[in-house]
Amino acid sequence: NALYQKSLMDNEMETNEVVSRNLYPPRVSEMNGEIKLLHHYAWEESGFPQHWVKEFNNHLSGMTCLSEHVRKIMIDNGVNLPMITSGCGTDHWLRVQPDQDYSVEGKAFRFLHVSSCFPRKGVNILLDAFGKAFTKEDDVSLVIKTFENPHNTLIQDLEQRRKDNPRFPDVVVIFDDITEAQLKAVYESCDILVAPSLAEGFGLPMAEAIYSGLGVVTNSWGGQLDFCNSETAW
Repeated sequence: NALYQKSLMDNEMETNEVVSRNLYPPRVSEMNGEIKLLHHYAWEESGFPQHWVKEFNNHLSGMTCLSEHVRKIMIDNGVNLPMITSGCGTDHWLRVQPDQDYSVEGKAFRFLHVSSCFPRKGVNILLDAFGKAFTKEDDVSLVIKTFENPHNTLIQDLEQRRKDNPRFPDVVVIFDDITEAQLKAVYESCDILVAPSLAEGFGLPMAEAIYSGLGVVTNSWGGQLDFCNSETAW
């Protein structure tokens, strides 16, 4: 905030050497600098708005992208700037100590999914696959950590599947806001993270799961491929 307030007081004619932005929607015009950058940029879909492509090419000097997936999407859609992949900081997770007092319900073997449950997260695909592979008689649970939002229809989708299939396997849903220490306790109480997302800009839960010692099952397309490979994931 102090930097922002200072910028308001600076002479409007003064030109900065470097101006770097990280915001969404991406506003790249009126950047008063010699070198103008958009950094740590994330995008999931294979298409990208052409009016943003034009804005990027006309106003920016370069970009850093969250993953090789994002960088390729920019190139494929016509962004012709110098770009590098910045990655996403993940080793902070190693310093988080799990909350030993936080317990998670579930059966002996637990699959885990952590996401917003936006449609692109593929939760319906996950529920369908889980319902085909197991029944409520199996000693298996699917734990889903999510949060309420206008795009999250998990409860309705789950209720419909239970109505259609009385033997639908056990699903535990966590909507509560929890601390990092509690979230790490959730990871460490589970066995496999499943992330059937249609696309990810990076895929932080997959990285957190690997650091927490879980196996990871995910799609072979998206930003998570920067660290999810045959040695670290299925």
